[in-house]
Amino acid sequence: MAISVVTELEEQVRDLIRTRGVDPRADITAVHELVSEALSAHEAKALAGEAPPLDDPDAATKAVMD
Repeated sequence: MAISVVTELEEQVRDLIRTRGVDPRADITAVHELVSEALSAHEAKALAGEAPPLDDPDAATKAVMD
């Protein structure tokens, strides 16, 4: 079974939170920046044909933030 793009983005953001020592409860702005970073990286991969494109980046951002 393929992992959904949103699930993959969630995992990437969790890894970034851990490696950068961000407290998601105390610094929601930093979490939002990490989500934007992960989405940008995904979009670059999609443009290179290495990942499926996001149909709705805003919905993906909301899903990851939730």
